[in-house]
Amino acid sequence: MVKNVVAGTIGGIVVCVSAAFIATELRWTRTFAAPFPAIAATTEAATIAHGRYLVFGPAACAYRHVPRDQWTALDAGAMPPLSGNHLFRLPFGEFYAPNLTPDDEDLL
Repeated sequence: MVKNVVAGTIGGIVVCVSAAFIATELRWTRTFAAPFPAIAATTEAATIAHGRYLVFGPAACAYRHVPRDQWTALDAGAMPPLSGNHLFRLPFGEFYAPNLTPDDEDLL
């Protein structure tokens, strides 16, 4: 009796795992057509001002894209160029934040 219950349980598990495997294989090649959004640069003053507000304000992006020695200037309200070089030390390696203003001109 116990042998039949164990065999039935194992058989049920094998059927469920096989069904899951088959379903995964059948769905593996599915693709979804999702067009890329239209992204364009703008020179509209209101959009640039809103971006500057976010970067140097609530989003605090500037603290990751300026070197740490310039954080006191950020605290004082300055808007230094987002030149990168902020070091992120993580357990699997060290990464530097990229320069977001590579031109000679300050865009922000």
